[in-house]
Amino acid sequence: MNPRDILKKVINAGAQTQDGTKARTVVIVNIMAAIPALFAFLLAPILFFITGQLRLLYCPVIEGLILITVPFFNRSGKYLTAKFIMFCTHCAGTLFFGVIMGPAANVELIVIFLIGMSFLLFTTNQQRIFSLLAVFSVLTALGIHYGYEITKLVVLMAVVTLNILVFYFYSEHFKESIDKLMAKTKKLEDVNISKSLSFNKTNHETRNHLNIVTSISEELLRQSKGADKIVIAADRVKALNIACKQMTLVINNVLDYSALENGKFELVNSNFDLRELITEITASFQVMADEKQVKISTELSPAIPEIILSDERELTTVISNLISNAVKFTAADSEIRIKAFPNEKHQLVISVTDAGPGLNDLQRVQIFKPYVSQRHSTYRGTGLGLPLVKKTVESMGGNIRVESKTGIGSTFIVTLPLTAGIKQLEEKISYKKFNKTVLVIDDNQMNLRAVELLLQRMGCQVLLSADLFQGIEAASHERPDLVLLDIGLPGIYGKEALKVVQEALDGTPVISVTGETAPAIKEEMLAAGAVGFLSKPLIFDTFYSELETFFSKK
Repeated sequence: MNPRDILKKVINAGAQTQDGTKARTVVIVNIMAAIPALFAFLLAPILFFITGQLRLLYCPVIEGLILITVPFFNRSGKYLTAKFIMFCTHCAGTLFFGVIMGPAANVELIVIFLIGMSFLLFTTNQQRIFSLLAVFSVLTALGIHYGYEITKLVVLMAVVTLNILVFYFYSEHFKESIDKLMAKTKKLEDVNISKSLSFNKTNHETRNHLNIVTSISEELLRQSKGADKIVIAADRVKALNIACKQMTLVINNVLDYSALENGKFELVNSNFDLRELITEITASFQVMADEKQVKISTELSPAIPEIILSDERELTTVISNLISNAVKFTAADSEIRIKAFPNEKHQLVISVTDAGPGLNDLQRVQIFKPYVSQRHSTYRGTGLGLPLVKKTVESMGGNIRVESKTGIGSTFIVTLPLTAGIKQLEEKISYKKFNKTVLVIDDNQMNLRAVELLLQRMGCQVLLSADLFQGIEAASHERPDLVLLDIGLPGIYGKEALKVVQEALDGTPVISVTGETAPAIKEEMLAAGAVGFLSKPLIFDTFYSELETFFSKK
């Protein structure tokens, strides 16, 4: 090992077990001990050779030997002891050389060094007071030894005191700045973690609902066997519709910027039928369960209020993830049981029981931690589903627990506040026909077909174009009453596309359509002259309401 490696090892002694500022302080203490020790060993024989005084040989050597013990104290974890040994040794050295060399030693400069070291190394006021008293003692002793007049000694003490104040205020300012920086860093880390969790949540829940869509579509393809038309059962169509609506809710959830910044989702309570919600969610997951010949049964207590007041979106998240987890872990040809009832404390209890492999004691502790999985060839990991359920339930003021036995199965029990809601009177909505011509410009053929179906249902004549300029050309032959413009066209985006349409079809109103939901984009398009702004996917009721509002003004 070469000298450089030895020095590096000495300087870093004890720092490996510390982190951040503490590790840095340990390194500083080691440096302030090792380098002066090296100087002491080198200067001792030189001073002895020049002066012939034996004390200038052995005193620096003793000082060096004491200082060289400092890294060993740090290595053994005695960090405060190492600091005081190093500091007191320097004070003693200052006193020794000040006495031997007299005023020529310029100990005032060394005193400033010691004061700065006091504020650099010691964090508590008691430690700093002790170290500063040591410095004052050295300075006073040397002043008396030099025979300073009382006035000069007072002036010297005043100067030292002013230096102490400067170091103190600088140290406090630096500490305050560090605290603010650490707070901002922590906040940024929390926001980053929050965003990661939000995107993971979107990915996980979207995959749940995509599984439903994929399962149903593959089943329908198998049934078609090359036929142009097939009969689709109403429950399958309903399951598809529910899955798509749930995916829309999940996407809207992650795009809530304020929730991302705050690290939590704001609860939005509404009145809804809990039994109907559980029935609809169960029906959508039954499609997945059918592939394993698993039956999902429900037992919904009549004691539950007909309408409850809660956050429907978050409750959907809880129930969907619990059922999804049960379907994944339940063995084929078995049953999943879902119960909902009020307990004696008038709280809502929802339980989901599977027929899976069950959980041992360790798994029950870890099951709500992200990415914990069971190592079994038949059963996949829980991923983020159950951790998300726990987080959501707690944000709703409830709790979740699991009861399980290995080889029998598991029951996840959610307890939530139960508040009776108010049943809303359903108004029968009548949709009138608009009898208008609408030009739709979108580069995605499936989107064009989807919008065409909605507009035809509203009694509109529809012009379709996958290209901006071809759409304008078509409009020159048959003037539309309205243009629906996708602002994400390739090669031309947003305001530029809107400007082209406005210039070519002067006076024809344009509604912007996009898959983006950022408020800034909406404000930008409306400011540029769009008469409306719609976000995909287009839901019939929302779409109809927007067009009705527009056409009623004309």
